[in-house]
Amino acid sequence: DMALLAVEVFRGNRELCQQVTADLVNRFAELIVRDRQLGKTGPWYLLFFNAIVVAQGTPIVRNQALVIEALKQRSPTAMLHLMQGEDGLDRVVKLADGFSSMGQLRDLEASRWVGGADGELIYYITSVEVLIGVACGHGSQVLVNRPFVSTLFPATSLMRLLLRTSRVRA
Repeated sequence: DMALLAVEVFRGNRELCQQVTADLVNRFAELIVRDRQLGKTGPWYLLFFNAIVVAQGTPIVRNQALVIEALKQRSPTAMLHLMQGEDGLDRVVKLADGFSSMGQLRDLEASRWVGGADGELIYYITSVEVLIGVACGHGSQVLVNRPFVSTLFPATSLMRLLLRTSRVRA
């Protein structure tokens, strides 16, 4: 898939990531929305966002802002799968309990995509990773990015998920 090729080209390449245009981010955002409307859970286009918001451990502030803008313009729920609230947390735990595609999680490959419940969990994880990448950094941009991320995925949600998972495992 061309999306995975783009991810590999940009991943870790800070110089190239600094040349990403708003048009390119918007094209990937539209592909994400299209796939989500079709009920697809392949994270290929979302992985592009992961690749461009942080490169070699350095936040690419401009790309973080472009991704935030793309999320705001199209609605985060149209692009991300964050499973919030008690029902969402229950769903994450259920998906994690039945997860059987660890190889796919370690090495995403379009030709052997699993889909279904495992695909849903991988898309959830990728959605959270995008938010983590957007929240990375320091300086004045963090004053914008972190509150935005916190509205989509509050730290309390993560804590409730961790507590629920530990109770299920005990």
